[in-house]
Amino acid sequence: MSKHTPGPWRYDYAPGYCGELLAANGTTLAEFVTEPSEANARLIAAAPDLLEALETWLEQYSSEEYEDCPEVVQTRAAIAKATGQA
Repeated sequence: MSKHTPGPWRYDYAPGYCGELLAANGTTLAEFVTEPSEANARLIAAAPDLLEALETWLEQYSSEEYEDCPEVVQTRAAIAKATGQA
């Protein structure tokens, strides 16, 4: 179970105003004082979905047969980094 704020997340920005990263329930997760790069904002907003996808994928390949597979190792490392276990 993740300790992160549940997704989906979205970003909202209008030139001349502070940008916000918002949770599904409307809670402000972060504010941007300068215009964020659109690519960075999209990546941040997709983070909960990406983490969930990695966790789901890893469940499919959690057997000992795939334990040392480079993709499994990389996925475990990414999840650990995202959840603060790295």
